Amino acid sequence: MKSTSRIPVTVRPSLVALRIMARWPETGPEAALDGLVEALNTAIASTDDKSKKSKLTRIQDGLLGAGRDVALAYFEKKAGI
Repeated sequence: MKSTSRIPVTVRPSLVALRIMARWPETGPEAALDGLVEALNTAIASTDDKSKKSKLTRIQDGLLGAGRDVALAYFEKKAGI
């Protein structure tokens, strides 16, 4: 039976379109590292303990600096990429 409607019956957005619309989770090592950095941001913001905040900030600084490549390589190895 042929449809007479000019409107598509099924529309499936690509994974890229879903990610752009923020309706689909990112995947891969960079997304995992970004999630870890975001978790550190949350932990830093939620603690009043100056010593703990300082340690968390140093970890975050490392992941955003030279440690980023090491962390990405680790996540890629674990993901089998």
